[in-house]
Amino acid sequence: MERAIREGVIQILNGDLATEIHSAYGALSRANELTRAWVNRHHRMGATDGITLDAVLNAIPRIKRARDTLLRFLQSEPED
Repeated sequence: MERAIREGVIQILNGDLATEIHSAYGALSRANELTRAWVNRHHRMGATDGITLDAVLNAIPRIKRARDTLLRFLQSEPED
């Protein structure tokens, strides 16, 4: 993903698709960072904390929206 952003691939996509991909990537990155921080804590107690769980749950619909938008985009392309 970082390479795609760096090389401008995301920018050439239509606005809705680029927005959904950026939103999903941001939410997933946040969930990953919070999960890593929780796993690396020395004194974990039971299940994940609320902030980490909320971040993971927040990422799920964003990923689904990005996937659905990508599939619509791919289906709209003319066939060769």
